[in-house]
Amino acid sequence: MMTVRMVIDILCLFITALAYGVSVPRVNPIIAFVTSGAVAVELIHRYRYRRSFRIPRWLLNTTGILFTLASLTSISLEDPLPPLIESFMVLLTIKWLEDKKARDYFQILLLSLFLFISYAFYTTAMSFLFIIAMAFLAGTLALILLSGLDKAEETQTIQPRALAHCALLAAVLLLLAIPTTFLLFFILPRTEYPLLPFLNRGSTGTTGFSSEIRLGEVSSIQESNTVALRAKIEYPKGNQLTHPLPTSSLYWRGIVFDLFDGKKWYSSFTNYHKVKRINPPKDYHVIVQKVILEPHDEPYLFCLDVPIYVFSRKESILVHEEKRVFQFRDSITSKTSYECYSTLSSQNRPHAKIGRAMDRYLYVPPDLKIKLKPLVDRFITPANVLKTAYTMTRWLKHSFHYSLEKLPMSENPLEEFLFKSKRGNCEYFASALGVMLRIAGIPSRLVGGYKGGYFHRLGRYYVVLQKDAHVWVEAYTNDGKWHRLDPTPPAILDKTKHGAGKSPIFKLKLYMDLVSYFWSQMVISYDFHKQIRMFSKLGRNVQGVFRWPLNFRDLKMKQNVKNFRSKRNVWVSILVVMLITITIALKASRTRQRGSSRTPNKYFRKFTEKLRKYGIEPHLQGETVEEMALRLRNFFDNSGMKHKAESAHKVIEFAKLYSKCLYGKDGFSKEKRKMLQRLIDDI
Repeated sequence: MMTVRMVIDILCLFITALAYGVSVPRVNPIIAFVTSGAVAVELIHRYRYRRSFRIPRWLLNTTGILFTLASLTSISLEDPLPPLIESFMVLLTIKWLEDKKARDYFQILLLSLFLFISYAFYTTAMSFLFIIAMAFLAGTLALILLSGLDKAEETQTIQPRALAHCALLAAVLLLLAIPTTFLLFFILPRTEYPLLPFLNRGSTGTTGFSSEIRLGEVSSIQESNTVALRAKIEYPKGNQLTHPLPTSSLYWRGIVFDLFDGKKWYSSFTNYHKVKRINPPKDYHVIVQKVILEPHDEPYLFCLDVPIYVFSRKESILVHEEKRVFQFRDSITSKTSYECYSTLSSQNRPHAKIGRAMDRYLYVPPDLKIKLKPLVDRFITPANVLKTAYTMTRWLKHSFHYSLEKLPMSENPLEEFLFKSKRGNCEYFASALGVMLRIAGIPSRLVGGYKGGYFHRLGRYYVVLQKDAHVWVEAYTNDGKWHRLDPTPPAILDKTKHGAGKSPIFKLKLYMDLVSYFWSQMVISYDFHKQIRMFSKLGRNVQGVFRWPLNFRDLKMKQNVKNFRSKRNVWVSILVVMLITITIALKASRTRQRGSSRTPNKYFRKFTEKLRKYGIEPHLQGETVEEMALRLRNFFDNSGMKHKAESAHKVIEFAKLYSKCLYGKDGFSKEKRKMLQRLIDDI
């Protein structure tokens, strides 16, 4: 069996390991290694020698103070938390190296809590909810055991049944805290803009799209199964999408590349301005996307092609009107949500005036232009720009092979792709078409984003993975519009990228993603405006509930009954019932605690008063029950009250029964109280 001290050590070690685990990515690797190693060495030493290191406490305290002061000097306004996290880790390590008493365990739990709070500034991931729940459960159990810890009990063994009872109590306390936490999350005030810019700055994901892209670069991204974005698609009137859109409509536009040097494509940084509200014409087929974008350390926002307007309550958005590219001012380092308004119809594509940008959209390196000119001349149809573009697109689709392996990586990758290997990924197909169009005198550009996505029928939203990364081409025609052209072979592309889409493991991951999506909807997308709307609806519903009996006769009876039974009123009723239940439970618990605290004092007071009538001090310091009974017997014998000698046995019976009631699980039941009173009367 384990001792109480051993159980507390295991619980505190578990919490410390969780706290170190979430903090290590944010601190200096050397500090992380030293602190974790010191705790490990301390545990090995204690296991071997049954005691901690004998390091003077003043030396440990001085080390902690000096390191904390040194860390404070390295705090930056951009991200002030890492030095504080390092200080907490060092102080926590010092507490493990000390000879620990009850107060030291309390300090270990407190420092671990500080580390969890620091990590909460960086993440909104659902996994942190499970981490903090495990830590709180173990911490509550440790506090229960520490509440009665003293020198005598440290070496005492704890029965499995008693430990299970304490664990159950800790779980109940944690469950009771959930409704309060849930309520505080929704009612605590929020600001429209973040007060501290470093909050929720999580680790960034991987994306293939920056301001420049090298041929073959996206292939590494297309092998990743991580989520890029999730999007729920609605129509303007709020009707949700119930069936997946055709694949030809699932082009998620992110960035436009308009400069090419023969090996890399670049995006020019010109003419970005703050987005303004646009009301599209009524005949436009507009759909709304509510997007939750994973962090990718770039400012670009992805929307279905072609985006007309993008809206976010948390960040200001910039737009390049001619490129139809939307982005934040700063890089996206944490999950973010926004709304896109797009038109899918090619006929409704906005007109664009490229003006001075014409030369940029026609530029090809001179040496490359000379080499490819004979090839391009084969596809030119005079006075028909679109036919020329479509002819080139069909030729690339049917004459070349899609592959993510053995890509052309020579000094002239595009020439090698067109004349030798004839295999490549979407970048090579798009680059070849874009360059050929420019040589033919047709302005062109590349668009980076994603193609496709998995429609989650249960959640009715799209999951777009990094492996869906794609590049396509836009050609500018005489009608003043950009037309989308995709030269990548679609059948081979879908087979290569989505071959595992029907596997049982992938389907399981897709259903697990539903939980993550709803977590993002509830937590990440919950902002100041949603909070205001929630309180407004709650106020109207409460007013409706109180007005209902008055309006029942005067207004439409059926309509009132229908409103009263609506979903919103049901939620209000559930909330009210929860609050009433919690209030009653707390009041009953306090009443029970007051009653249980009065009962022991009542009978113990009667017991002491009875003994003092005979001039006896009931219980001397350090005296056992048997010693007290012997002292009472001697007192009665010496005072000539031998007939009261039997009272000593009654005292023993009272002490044993009183202890059983006080520490037993049955407590002071009605029957036990009668027995205590009878023993007091017989003394």
